[in-house]
Amino acid sequence: MVATWGLALAVMAVATYYDLRWRVIPNWLIVAYILLSTPIVVLSGGLWLHLAAAVVVFVVLAVLANLTGGIGGGDVKLIAATILLLGPLLGIWVWMLGLALSCVGGLVLICTGRRPKLVRLPMAPYLLLGAVLSVFISPR
Repeated sequence: MVATWGLALAVMAVATYYDLRWRVIPNWLIVAYILLSTPIVVLSGGLWLHLAAAVVVFVVLAVLANLTGGIGGGDVKLIAATILLLGPLLGIWVWMLGLALSCVGGLVLICTGRRPKLVRLPMAPYLLLGAVLSVFISPR
C-alpha cells in the first residue's frame, strides 16, 4: 500500500506543479501514471473492478467537462487514473475530498477578493491535498 500511495502522491505533486504553472496536466504524465499503476493493480487482484470504476468516472466527467467546461481534460484523466490505482472506494474518496477542498479554497479566494467569481481554479493541488489527507483519514 505504501508504493500505491507513494505513486499517487508523486504523480499528483508533479500534476500540481504543471497545473499551477501552465494550467495543464501533460498527457505523458497520465500515461506514465497508468503504466506504473497497472502492475500494482494487477498484483492486487482488482484490475477489472478498478478499471470499470475508472472508465465510468472518466466517461461521466468527460461528458460533463464537454457540456459545462467546469473541469479540464487533464483533471478528468488524473481523477480516472487515480481511481484506477486506488480503486473505486479510495479513488472516489480522494476525488470527493479534493472537490470539497477546491470549493472551500474557491470560496476563501472569492471572499478575500483574491479571485473573481467566474475564474477556473486548478484542480490538481486540491486533489493532491485530498490524497494527502486520505492517507490519514480514509474509509478503508
